Amino acid sequence: MSRSTRYALSLFSFFVAAPAAAQVGWELVDTMPYTSSGIYPAYPVEPERPTTVWAQIGVMRDDNPFRFSDAVDTSRILGGQRKSDTILRYGGGIRHDQRVVGRQRVILEARGDYYDYNTYDQLDHFAYSLLGDWRWEIGNQLSGSLGVGRIQRLADPSEVLRPVKEEVVANRAFASAAYQFAPTWRVRGAIEGENAERDRPDLESIESNSQTVRAGVDYVSTLGNAIGVEWRESRGDAPVNDLVDPAGDFVGNEYKEREIAAVVSYGATSQIRVGGRLGRTERTYTQLTDRDFDGTTWRATIEWLPGNKTILGFETYNAPQSVIDVTAAHVVVRGSAFAASWAPTAKLVFTGRVFEERREGVGTPESVVLGLPVRDDTVQGVRFGIGWEPVRYAEIGFGIEYGERTSNEILRDYDYVAGMINLRVRLR
Repeated sequence: MSRSTRYALSLFSFFVAAPAAAQVGWELVDTMPYTSSGIYPAYPVEPERPTTVWAQIGVMRDDNPFRFSDAVDTSRILGGQRKSDTILRYGGGIRHDQRVVGRQRVILEARGDYYDYNTYDQLDHFAYSLLGDWRWEIGNQLSGSLGVGRIQRLADPSEVLRPVKEEVVANRAFASAAYQFAPTWRVRGAIEGENAERDRPDLESIESNSQTVRAGVDYVSTLGNAIGVEWRESRGDAPVNDLVDPAGDFVGNEYKEREIAAVVSYGATSQIRVGGRLGRTERTYTQLTDRDFDGTTWRATIEWLPGNKTILGFETYNAPQSVIDVTAAHVVVRGSAFAASWAPTAKLVFTGRVFEERREGVGTPESVVLGLPVRDDTVQGVRFGIGWEPVRYAEIGFGIEYGERTSNEILRDYDYVAGMINLRVRLR
């Protein structure tokens, strides 16, 4: 992997997790930008290995793991126990990148983690992710990928809001192809499908399916910069909550979403890189048409390297999303984040992130059944981490995170503080 590619991935590591992700806090130590990753010009890039195996152990203290509002009498819900908890995590993973025939490559990844709650052991669970990706090339003009993946995780506690274990399992398949029909022009296309299920004790499970098709054309410069246009169409289930549809009259409710967007990936200089998309998105429903969406959507990232040991990044985004963790037809998500990373020595790195995300839940049971306004939540927070590599192949991450949510619905506001430490050892 080239150093420029590693630079591009550094922004992804900052923003890979949404602020309200299910395993809050662990993203900070999991995406720590250590110097051995090769993203800092001041430090050498380690040679890549076909196979990487790693193991880790960590502990996190969270003063509000269920994201209860301060107005909630937790003593009755939790049987008199304190609402804070200590969570241990044990896990490991493997990644294998093998060139098989000619330019054909196969990438296999697997990761598993066991989360052990000290007080609320009913939440103990095993989470994992699997990925298989065949990246193919035919000649100098045609390339693409074909793959499958599976993820199992705990549902977002800020949506469950009670001490029960709800798990989400998602399966995904994808394929893509790009054809460089001229020295500076290419066309591309992709198709993907996903099936997700959320298991809810004492309640009926929620299942969703979606399919997406993309097509685009890009101008690509000799330096690898690209600007183009992309068309996307997605279709999927839009399950209606039992409270909204007790008779099951709308079980066939589906959505169709179309987007046309301008896309850009541009390295203005060796210190500044910009990437993003700006377009128009329309989402319509087959049966509950009062939940349709039509508006401008975007996602943009900017990365600046003011020195050989410092990386600054900014991201902004706005789009409707289907989130199986949320009891809504869709969620209009608008957010921004600023991240900074500084590696004063080859063994030490400091990183921080400030984020804000607004989520408007369209079609929630409260708005449909009770006639309340659209659910409007805003999550804000800050993260700070320290990464230390005392010896080669050993990484120790320390982190602390504070977050809060405000909402126009009662008992959905909360705040939390989480601190964690994690040791990861790469075995080869």
